[in-house]
Amino acid sequence: MEESIKEAFLELLRSGLWGHEPDFRCLEGLGEADWQQIFRMAGKQTVIGVCIQAVFRLPEADRPPQAVLWKWIGQNLYVEARSRKMLEVWREIDALFVREGIQPVLMKGLSVGCCYAKPLSRQAGDIDLFIPEGFDRALELVRRWGCPIDHKTHHDSFDYQGVHIELHPRMVVTSNRVGMECMAMVETLDGVTLRVPDAQMGSLLLLSHAARHFLIGGIGYRYLCDWAAYLNHYHAYIDTDRVCRELRKMGLAHFVADFTEVAHRELGLSFDGIDRWRKGAREKYVRRMSAELTAHGDFGAVNFKKTTGRGTKDRLQLVWSIVRRRHYWPRMFWKKFPLFLYSRIKVRLKGLKD
Repeated sequence: MEESIKEAFLELLRSGLWGHEPDFRCLEGLGEADWQQIFRMAGKQTVIGVCIQAVFRLPEADRPPQAVLWKWIGQNLYVEARSRKMLEVWREIDALFVREGIQPVLMKGLSVGCCYAKPLSRQAGDIDLFIPEGFDRALELVRRWGCPIDHKTHHDSFDYQGVHIELHPRMVVTSNRVGMECMAMVETLDGVTLRVPDAQMGSLLLLSHAARHFLIGGIGYRYLCDWAAYLNHYHAYIDTDRVCRELRKMGLAHFVADFTEVAHRELGLSFDGIDRWRKGAREKYVRRMSAELTAHGDFGAVNFKKTTGRGTKDRLQLVWSIVRRRHYWPRMFWKKFPLFLYSRIKVRLKGLKD
């Protein structure tokens, strides 16, 4: 991708994320083909709704051609309508759970949207709920609602009124015991009350989740936007020393430093104390991470579908991409990697035979 196209995309992303006027110099002289490329990238990175907030701030003469703009507006309407639908579902199932004495905590997704300049622009894929007490009882309630449950290693899931919902018995999945308990707090999104993790656990959750996906399959700019928006919104409430100790125990110190440095450089994340989060960032890996964020898309993208590859070449590339990120492998990954690699190879070989 041309550097000018990437910079134009990032300027739209910065403007939409923080709610300020875009730097018009980054967007001068763009033709229809350029706007098509930026539009596709916004879809691939699952930031359609964030970027179009900046497009709306452009003078009419500098906006994308009508053919691109109308598609962009249509997909943004879908993103916002989907967010509202998920809020409705959250409100309904939360009430059903609370009636039975269970208080679910909304993780990631919608809860992070509270930190965005325009919350509904943040595209959510599903609803993730942490059940601090009464997990088995929660599953029984879901069965009584008539919803089939899909059991996974770290969570159980079901569909409710067209929305996919995951129930988690643990908030942070790691082989090390997290030395903090989740203290739920209340936020409001589009007039709907949300029960969300406190800032300490919320930051651990976002970073460990992003690191896990980055190590295995790669992530895109939505993950970076989430971390930038969250840290900008909550940094004053986070005990940085305590959280960073937990991250070091999880083996994520290098990942967090590089990840935050990319957010600082490319998204303009800045506040008093950010240097403590960027400490130890390595130029070589910061540049590589930036390139990989650009290359990878996010699950749930509007005009791009991320795949893990179906051919032998694609599967080998997946393994190689994991190996290339070995400098980020935390201790928990080192412990589990041999068994993980064996299981993945076994599944892939079975697929080739079939």
